[in-house]
Amino acid sequence: MNSFDNSLLQSILGLRSAGSNEIFLSFTHLGDKEIVLLLTAFLAIGGWIAGLRLRPLGLLAVVGLSLLTSEAIKKTVNRERPFLVHKETIEILPGTIMPDSASFPSGHATLSAALFVGGALLAPNMSRSKRLRLAVLGLIVTFLVGFSRVYLGLHWPTDVFTGWAIGIGWGLIAAWVLDRFGPEREGPAGTFNQIRVS
Repeated sequence: MNSFDNSLLQSILGLRSAGSNEIFLSFTHLGDKEIVLLLTAFLAIGGWIAGLRLRPLGLLAVVGLSLLTSEAIKKTVNRERPFLVHKETIEILPGTIMPDSASFPSGHATLSAALFVGGALLAPNMSRSKRLRLAVLGLIVTFLVGFSRVYLGLHWPTDVFTGWAIGIGWGLIAAWVLDRFGPEREGPAGTFNQIRVS
């Protein structure tokens, strides 16, 4: 394992305390596959009921493609998780749900980025300032989920960075496609149009 991953992992593990343990054990669940898929379905159905068509499908595509990408890379790279590499030094906190899949990339980081950041990019009919606030909130939640995975000793930092890149990347692609080709009544979500105007 590279020295960057090891040193950053150890630095984050050194931040553990009784209070923060409970916080990050809770935050990590916002990236659980079941939670993300449930929230995605809820938002997509809500958008469909509201009369939108392409944007709910776009959100489903972002989360679905992010999940498939993450799973494909996991099976290809098959990286060992840090708590297995450092069995003698990483303490598993009580209440931690132990994963049995490969480490790279982090599925929690991937899915939280796809839902919370991708969802903000795809939200319709918003002013630039409202979209920015929603995107910042999504980034904060995504960061906390990713940070929690390293904090709990379940992932290397680069697992999380790569997961973020996958989820946000698919969100940006979907937002560009819909802003470029989607009907006006479903935009102008204008993520990219607003960027050009500014």
